[in-house]
Amino acid sequence: AYVFLVYRVMIDFSVIKVVSAVVMHETFRCAALDDELMIQSRQRAARKFEEKMNHLFKEADSSGEGLLSLSEFKDIVTDARIKFWLQAMDLNIRDPDAVLAYLNTKSMDISNLTGHEELGLKDMIAGLSRLRGGAQSCDLLALLSDSELLRKDIVTSTEQLFAAVAPL
Repeated sequence: AYVFLVYRVMIDFSVIKVVSAVVMHETFRCAALDDELMIQSRQRAARKFEEKMNHLFKEADSSGEGLLSLSEFKDIVTDARIKFWLQAMDLNIRDPDAVLAYLNTKSMDISNLTGHEELGLKDMIAGLSRLRGGAQSCDLLALLSDSELLRKDIVTSTEQLFAAVAPL
């Protein structure tokens, strides 16, 4: 009788735990679908990212003037520990020059860099938040559109070149 009682208590306890786990799972699933909670979660994540970038900026701004120079930016993003920290936040900065050029001019063209560029906190946060994560569908659509325009320009230029060379 004692063994049966222990067996029965263990079975009942297990069933209660399973039922409670199912209820918890369903509760979290419903909460994840709630629009207001999703908005709050995104806003909280954006604030947290802003706070972290603010801290990074203050650490990198060795001159204390409120602007990051190209050398200060390079120093901080090439530091191995900071690099891993940035990667954990979905920021993979392989080319600091190109990223700084993008943050300053919205172009990855480093030929325009003079070495005297400076970056403010708001520009850094706004630019790095756009660079986070993988490519979005709208980014890929913009690239597809740009590549189609380039293809048309190349075809037109090639036709004009052939037309100009044909009489020779």
